[in-house]
Amino acid sequence: MKIVLTFLALSCFGAKESLASNESIKRMGSSCTLERIPVQMLGGGIYEDHQCVMDIADGGGILNVEGLPDEVEYVSAKSKFYSGDAYFNSTTLIVPEGVDYDIEDPVLEPEQNIGSARVTNSVLVVRGESTADGGGVVGVTLAELSDSVFGTAGDPINLRTQYMACSYEKIEFKPGPPMDGVDAVNGAVTVTTPSSFSGVSNYVGESYLRAALQTMMGRSLPGDYDQIMFCIPPGTSAGWIAYASVNGWRSVYNNLWCTYVSSQMHEIGHNIGLAHSGITGSSEYADQSDMMGYSYSQDDSPVMCFNAPKNYQLGWYTDKQISLSSSMMPWQGFLMGIATYESAIAGTHYVLLRIPGTSKDFYVSYNRKIGINSGSVKFGNKVMVHERSTGSGYALSWSLADLGAGGTYTLEGTAISVQVLSISGDVAEVKIVAGSPTNSPVRKPSDSPVKGPSTSPVKQPTTGPVVNPNKYGWRIWFKQSDTSRSDGVSDVHELDFHESNDCSDAEIKPEGDFIASGSYPRESLYPKSAFDDNYKSMWGGRSVSGVFWLGIMYPKNHTVSCINLHQLNTNIATRIYIQNMVEGVWTTVHTAQGLVEGKNTIRWNIGPTSKPSKSPASMPSDSPVKKPTVSPVKKPTVSPVKKPTVS
Repeated sequence: MKIVLTFLALSCFGAKESLASNESIKRMGSSCTLERIPVQMLGGGIYEDHQCVMDIADGGGILNVEGLPDEVEYVSAKSKFYSGDAYFNSTTLIVPEGVDYDIEDPVLEPEQNIGSARVTNSVLVVRGESTADGGGVVGVTLAELSDSVFGTAGDPINLRTQYMACSYEKIEFKPGPPMDGVDAVNGAVTVTTPSSFSGVSNYVGESYLRAALQTMMGRSLPGDYDQIMFCIPPGTSAGWIAYASVNGWRSVYNNLWCTYVSSQMHEIGHNIGLAHSGITGSSEYADQSDMMGYSYSQDDSPVMCFNAPKNYQLGWYTDKQISLSSSMMPWQGFLMGIATYESAIAGTHYVLLRIPGTSKDFYVSYNRKIGINSGSVKFGNKVMVHERSTGSGYALSWSLADLGAGGTYTLEGTAISVQVLSISGDVAEVKIVAGSPTNSPVRKPSDSPVKGPSTSPVKQPTTGPVVNPNKYGWRIWFKQSDTSRSDGVSDVHELDFHESNDCSDAEIKPEGDFIASGSYPRESLYPKSAFDDNYKSMWGGRSVSGVFWLGIMYPKNHTVSCINLHQLNTNIATRIYIQNMVEGVWTTVHTAQGLVEGKNTIRWNIGPTSKPSKSPASMPSDSPVKKPTVSPVKKPTVSPVKKPTVS
């Protein structure tokens, strides 16, 4: 019997760890605590291991688990595992095929919600060093390591500062207390081992540092710390980047990945119960609006936070989030980004909208690319639609759609659609409508990761419920500071667009939807009143976040070289930007200043734009997304360090 079990155990190992023929094999005597270990690889690869924290009676180590069925469910760092037929050596716990096993409290994830109460976690950062000749040492000093994690010497963007910023000081990861007799620097300590890191696996390298640290501390880990970050010297095998125990206390990094803010936040995110963020049809890391997507080999960037499913799970914005049942639809309201959370008005603006389902929940949010989220690598200034399994425990989130103004998306398998009525600066207006169930097309895989955030042409907002949104249009756009008043009111009595550059020809007749920032709630003051050839009627304009716009959408592009703008009374704009939409992208083609009460004829010699160009820097920007291509890499491959990689 023992021979058969040993053979079955060996068959489980594959290419990872194997039992040495001269190594002692022991039968499992006590239960261990299961942990999920998502491992990020250079070049876009990923794999996930199961590990078990062994009972002190079985040596107290942390062992890889081989042979667990793929369908096994458990709560990482909480569920207990035991099998009287399981065996282990110094590195691996083997569960032979077909044996009985018990998992205490399996399946159901706990509600992982940090919430609004202030949480302070004590962190120790371990700088690994081998005393063996050529054995390896982490490539930064203790002071540099402490600064890169906690900002103790002025590093502006790091684990501590960005978690504090994203949570609005609801969670802090601070340097842990010093240890007696240990030369620590602001939460960082060098741990030496006689063993060489050259050519060993990441898990073996981690085990060297865990054993040496435990000896230094004189007690079991994690001791007085909530989290321990292990920085492994270069030279280990397999091209890995970092990993962490889900819901656990440890995270492990390959050399300088310990110093990069994205990998720090990602791995500590696993410690506090966060799963990966992906895109449907692509990688489970591909949501580049979220720190639980790809990581980047950059010290202080990208500056961004988490997506709506993660934010709901974390519970940092509960006073400005809303859950919609079908009985509350149709619903129309305003979304703001997490970067402007403090300026949002509770009950008026929401940073996330949740639509609960039977097996999965949907989330709608505005990914405002500014401030603490200014480095959002993709989908900046877009309305995002996500899904994840029901509840708020550990679960993958998937990005379904990124919508500009006028965009719409139907939640797959439901009777619910998301319509983006307008996007202007800090505010997106959306409408949630229940209709006939349809299946929206699944978004194609996104582009492969890019090195960092870039500036793209401006995509400006439109408004109004659009059934078949047009991709072309003309409008005027101006700010509150460009008007004669300061109360968010500006009136336009007549606006017409002309092809000739002196407005001598007939105006281009409306062919699509009228669009506007906002209107006084009376039909005679709606946008269409500015296009009816009656100078006595008018658009009673209202700003959205200090911005006005008024125009028309068309099914095809038109050449416009002149406009007539009639303004009466005192509610006038003194400067406007004239903008053309081509293929869904707004571009400023002319700026007019010194406008007065009465008729203003504004001329320029320019036709319709074929490609978008940058608008004035002071205007709200929204990066259009290139046509997606399939992201490569299913298996881990080694890529240059400067490319962003998964975590």
